[in-house]
Amino acid sequence: MRILAMIIVAAGLVLGGTTGKLTGTVKNKNDNTPLVGCNIVILNTDLGTASNPSGEFTILNISPGVYSVKAMMIGYQSVTVTQIPISVDKTFRLNFSMDIQVVEGKEIIVVADRGVIQFDRTNSEARVTSDVLETMPLTEVSDVIKLQGGITQDEGGGIHIRGGRGSEIVYMVDGISMTDVYDGGISVTVENDNIQELQVISGNFNAEYGKAMSGVINMVTKDGGNTFESSLNYYSGDHMTSDPIFRGLDTYSPFNDVNIAGSLSGPLLGDRVTFYSSGRLYRSAGWLNGLNTFNMYGDTLFIDENNNRVRDIGEPYHDENNNGQWDNGEFYVDQNGNLDWDDPELTLTPETKPMNWVDKWSSQNKLTFKLNPKVKLRIKYILSHDEYQSYDHHRRLTLGGRNTHFSDGEILGLNFSHSISSTSYYDLNISQSKKSYKNQVFESVDDPRYQIPDEFYFAFMGQNPDHPNGQCDEDDVFHDEDGDNICDVSGGEYDEWYYDQSDFKYGETIVNSDYDPLNYYPLHAYARWGLDMSRFYRETVTKQVKFDFNSQLNKYNLIKIGVEYQFHSLKLDSYALMDSSENDQTFTPVKPNLGDKFDLSGNPIPQLSVPLQSSENIPSWVTHFHPNRSYYLNSPKEFSAYIQDKIEYGDMIVNVGLRYDYFDPNSWVPMNSHEPYIQNPRNPRLDSLSVEERLNIDWGSYSHFTIDDDTNDTTWVRYSDFGGFIDNDGLQNQKGWYNKTTPKSQVSPRLGIAYPISDKGVIHFSYGMFYQIPRFELLYTNPGYKMPETSGKFGIYGDPDLEPQKTTSYELGLQQEITRDLKLEVTGYFRDVRNWVSTGIPIDLGGGASYFKYVNKDYSNVRGVIITVDRRFNNYYGWHIDYTFQTAEGSNSNPSEEFGAILDNSEPRRSIIPLNWDQRHTLNASAYTSYHGWGGHILMQYGSGYPYTPVYTSSSLQGQTLANVLIQNSRRKQSTVNFDLKLYKEITFARDIHGRFFININNLFDTTNEITIWGDTGRSSGTAEQSLAEENDDGNPLRPNTISDYFNHPEWYSDPRNIQFGVQVSL
Repeated sequence: MRILAMIIVAAGLVLGGTTGKLTGTVKNKNDNTPLVGCNIVILNTDLGTASNPSGEFTILNISPGVYSVKAMMIGYQSVTVTQIPISVDKTFRLNFSMDIQVVEGKEIIVVADRGVIQFDRTNSEARVTSDVLETMPLTEVSDVIKLQGGITQDEGGGIHIRGGRGSEIVYMVDGISMTDVYDGGISVTVENDNIQELQVISGNFNAEYGKAMSGVINMVTKDGGNTFESSLNYYSGDHMTSDPIFRGLDTYSPFNDVNIAGSLSGPLLGDRVTFYSSGRLYRSAGWLNGLNTFNMYGDTLFIDENNNRVRDIGEPYHDENNNGQWDNGEFYVDQNGNLDWDDPELTLTPETKPMNWVDKWSSQNKLTFKLNPKVKLRIKYILSHDEYQSYDHHRRLTLGGRNTHFSDGEILGLNFSHSISSTSYYDLNISQSKKSYKNQVFESVDDPRYQIPDEFYFAFMGQNPDHPNGQCDEDDVFHDEDGDNICDVSGGEYDEWYYDQSDFKYGETIVNSDYDPLNYYPLHAYARWGLDMSRFYRETVTKQVKFDFNSQLNKYNLIKIGVEYQFHSLKLDSYALMDSSENDQTFTPVKPNLGDKFDLSGNPIPQLSVPLQSSENIPSWVTHFHPNRSYYLNSPKEFSAYIQDKIEYGDMIVNVGLRYDYFDPNSWVPMNSHEPYIQNPRNPRLDSLSVEERLNIDWGSYSHFTIDDDTNDTTWVRYSDFGGFIDNDGLQNQKGWYNKTTPKSQVSPRLGIAYPISDKGVIHFSYGMFYQIPRFELLYTNPGYKMPETSGKFGIYGDPDLEPQKTTSYELGLQQEITRDLKLEVTGYFRDVRNWVSTGIPIDLGGGASYFKYVNKDYSNVRGVIITVDRRFNNYYGWHIDYTFQTAEGSNSNPSEEFGAILDNSEPRRSIIPLNWDQRHTLNASAYTSYHGWGGHILMQYGSGYPYTPVYTSSSLQGQTLANVLIQNSRRKQSTVNFDLKLYKEITFARDIHGRFFININNLFDTTNEITIWGDTGRSSGTAEQSLAEENDDGNPLRPNTISDYFNHPEWYSDPRNIQFGVQVSL
């Protein structure tokens, strides 16, 4: 028996389907009576069964793929049916009609009639097999997903299924969730070449799937077999366009992007131990170019001969021996104080260089032990690593000093699978996953490059001293106010403006031709320096134990039961390097250490008497504290159980299920919402208490503020007298600074029905309630409620006690066969979403201060219809078209949106508006052909414009300032269209060595789609702000770019044409 291994991944793990089912009958061809005891065998596997007294048979646990099935019985001719497709969670019906054997050894071979209608499907879904993936001009799984009906993407490329937020999707590998619980994204990279079948469930899904509200993406991976197989896939290419929006892409570099992937599989000990191993290396130099002009310290690029990180322009010296060079011992002017004479250093010519480079690799490995024909043990190990930098338009001339991003995923899983019979089996999974992400400039905080040279200290510290070097050079232009032909600076008759022609330094005052002082930070200018001091690290580790049981109880009922337990460990550490001393003119970086008892100025930091001691009874942000560093370690827990019954009553299918989910955030929230920051309380009466005493505070003994409505003064009132506040009712009777969070649980019913209306058509209806804990990032963000003592609005802070988000979903659909190879499908759906996370009302702290945290209060609804026409591949070609009309509306598109509105003094949202990803019309089409080794596949995607919020330049009318923001998301961007093409030629290198040469062209017609736009024009290419800037241009020589360059954002457009050439070889 062949069972696909279950693996684990970086998030709450839930079982989903990885195998399909074969069922049918065996009858006598002459009198149509059932045949008992006929052997049914799936060739080249260990799977098989015998027909029961009614002539019926069922085989479960079949991996997705195309098979041949043989029926054998003494006295009857054997029958083999080929080309039988098995898909995840689907039933294929196969009926045998066997004739009495006349000639011994004669066998009948027929090809299965697949049909274009899936009669047992009770919801909407799309499936892409490995054969189709190989022909598509796409290299990433995410690109394939975006091709499916009902799926849109936001401005940043995030995927939205049926109008839901991007975090409402669960990503699965072999039926096990691989969603990163921190942000709702995918945790580990799975490559296209490793996928046997990609399943995208965009409609309602069964009870076996959980922790998702809008969609499930399930990737079933390939497995090793009984013969050795290997493959190699290589391609390289580059982006190329003549569009002037993109700089430096008018020439083609065939090795700018390079991809190498390979796999090896086969037996190690006969068929008892098999393996599958694959790997991929991908490197892209990038295609959004910068012009490398300045180094990260603010100097122009140069050959640094003396390694002082400053471009030396040549120091004057006294040539005593008249030999034309400086000799050791000769007097010189040490202008930069490095105690050495500096020769003029060569300024380098600015170089066009990509900014959005990528370097990544992945590896997938699987070992399968067949302990006996009914028991298998599988070990799976997946690794992935991504390293990249992103395009930063503001830093286009200063490429150094930017953060590099690192993302690593690791999965180790063990699966024990026991087939009790052909109709029952169970799986036990034990696994651990790890996902980590960090960004930083240099690996070590002690890297000397973090230290900023003296000469550029003021620029980085944002200070503006007058002429700190107290001199101007003899070749500088200056305003000789006293007529002495001498540049008088700091101590002369006048403090005269001057302009350093040879090398701009921050300390020097810059003037224009009229000697008017110019802004050292001109508007609409690229950065001339920049060294990012921030460092960020997060890590998610998930440990899981999972048990699942499947059984065909009788002819009608296929029962699935599963339970699971997950333990998560989330760590976050974020800070910025600080200047060790503000009393000098050198930035010497120092790391804010957790547990420090004094800050850099010598002031005490409130700490536990014994810091850095982890405790189950004290939050990690209290035990590991520094006011300039964000740190937490949280350990939430999850449990779930489900029961699912697939009832097959004649031609009608009913899927009914029930799911239970339990979540314990295992964290703390402030007991007193008006006093959240334990290290720095607002109430002055609490300052004398130690941190330990505050942890165990008796709130009835201390006071809290009340605000006088007339004077707005803050008055401190004793709780025992005041009686608490309405949102802290009974607080005077409570003890402790923190209160433990409350576990959450919910029950989700699911129902799906498929009913055939003819032998060529079927209708389906599905209903479900879906719950999902908000992504953990929103639960634990900004722990400890650190905030200054000043007045203002602070936030946003996470809330570990957030409730689950809830979706109620309905779907009604029709499948109809038009011809033997042509199918029409129409599906309508409605989703009602409650408890979406948003920003709450301000929580008063007294003294004009308040803060905000995440709460459950947003709402959305989605309505849509999908029309699909599919012509399956036959007679050398096939094609597919789907059209979606969808309306996605809600109160806010993202959880922090309302907080931004509050900062702008806007009213909270009181009505629903189109969501940012509300794309009313989408059309996807594909056509593919194959003829005598030649083939091609073309894809087309069209989408109507997304909504945006129009703005216009503020103006003054009769003393009043007009508002410059209109109704949010009230206008539409331009529509988008894209074509991708793949052409290939299959070849045979040798007897057992086959391959193909191919060319991929993404964005075939080099269409420049506008993704991000200016709010006043609704276009990417023009704004009134640019016209105003050009009108008021002061000609500041410190602006290193033109105003036109500044407003030209190449990252606001879709990717230009990308051409790749490659070869695939397999044996």
